[in-house]
Amino acid sequence: NYRPDRAREITKAINFADFDGFNRKKVLKNIMYTTMTSYEATFTYPVAFPKEKLVNILGDVLEANGIHQFRTAETEKYA
Repeated sequence: NYRPDRAREITKAINFADFDGFNRKKVLKNIMYTTMTSYEATFTYPVAFPKEKLVNILGDVLEANGIHQFRTAETEKYA
């Protein structure tokens, strides 16, 4: 169950000294923190898997060959 909002919450809990989502016994200092992907533009942490420009993907190939498509997706939920 991948939810980027959860990754943002965890990142803030670990890295933000002023995080107030719950009580922490200890604030971590001098840690190396890397995110799996770019979750938020304001995060300046290294990203393990940055976005790549995908070319010649299935949707493009179908469109180039005149094959109609219907795409649908669920939107990301925010609390």
